[in-house]
Amino acid sequence: MATDSNSESSANAPDSDGPQTQPSEQARPGADPQTEEKLAQWGQLQAENFDFHTAVGGWRGLTETIVPGLVFLVVYIASAQLTISLVASVAVALVFVAARIIARESSKFAGMGFFTLAISVAAAAISGEARNYYIWSLITNAAWAAGLAATLAVRAPAVSLLLGWMLELPSKWWKDPQHRALAKGGKVVTWWWLGLFLVRLITQIPLWISDQVVTLGIVKIVLGLPAAAVVAWVTWTVLRPVYVNYREAAAREQ
Repeated sequence: MATDSNSESSANAPDSDGPQTQPSEQARPGADPQTEEKLAQWGQLQAENFDFHTAVGGWRGLTETIVPGLVFLVVYIASAQLTISLVASVAVALVFVAARIIARESSKFAGMGFFTLAISVAAAAISGEARNYYIWSLITNAAWAAGLAATLAVRAPAVSLLLGWMLELPSKWWKDPQHRALAKGGKVVTWWWLGLFLVRLITQIPLWISDQVVTLGIVKIVLGLPAAAVVAWVTWTVLRPVYVNYREAAAREQ
């Protein structure tokens, strides 16, 4: 799942390295290697215990996600100068990208995070309004909320679709009674992620309208990666048992 544009690249996911894959359980007997690879990409669903540290991409992922926005906020509070605040935010993000390149590590996610940051910086710079540093985040959250709501409206929850793709289940598998538990879990988790995006919009839009930049920045940080990690834990808590049951049942059928 995706997460807040400048702070979670979700995630899901959801502006960071994202959830890292933990060692998976023994492969399901007879499973296609491609299926197992998809399941490995799901991350902690296969882990016996949820790891919040892993969910936020480790300390480095957490730092790369939160610090640029935090620097913008702190410098803006101290100086009340938009240009200086934007430059400071971009400079910090560039340092993170450069550090990965110098260390010959993948800069893919850091680069994506910088790209979304650049959009935010451009919006604020062009408009001359500090509040528009957060406009792209509001737009992406609205898009995710609309998308998830649409899948629920047509009774094809987004998480259920993702589960079906990973487990290579037949089309509209969630309507099959034998997959009822898995389908219910996918629906519940989809609602949780929709709830996160709606809470962000409900709390941040009024602050954006009233031009309360400092409060908006603080709320965005809190409801960014930290809140996404909590919903990721809910996702694991709901889906882990039904996922294990599914694999055990599939193994017995081999």
